This record gives sequence, C-alpha cells and structure tokens, in this order.
Amino acid sequence: MSGLPHSRVGEYRAQASKLRLLAYQTEYPEGRRRLLMLADSFDKLADRVEARGTALAIAAD
Repeated sequence: MSGLPHSRVGEYRAQASKLRLLAYQTEYPEGRRRLLMLADSFDKLADRVEARGTALAIAAD
C-alpha cells in the first residue's frame, strides 16, 4: 500500500502534462485557458497527495 500514493501522484502529474499538451494544440483561447487551469488543478492534487504521503511516513517513524 505504500506505493499507492506515489502511483497516484505520477498519474495526476501525467494527466496534467497531457492536458497542457492539448492546451498548446488548441486554437481557442478560452479552451486553452480552461485546459491549463485543469492541468494546474491536477498538479495541486498531486502536491497534496504527495504531502499527505510524506506526513504519514513521518508519523509512522
């Protein structure tokens, strides 16, 4: 189970990367803006999951 948060962090960051790629390929500014905002949300989610995993690991020591 210890690998689960790291797996999710990687998945969230990969999704953010894919969304950014789509954003840069779209010609519509509003669509690009929304995709970039969504990508940022995935990065923030990854940060929270990563921080929680670190906090749990420290607490377990």
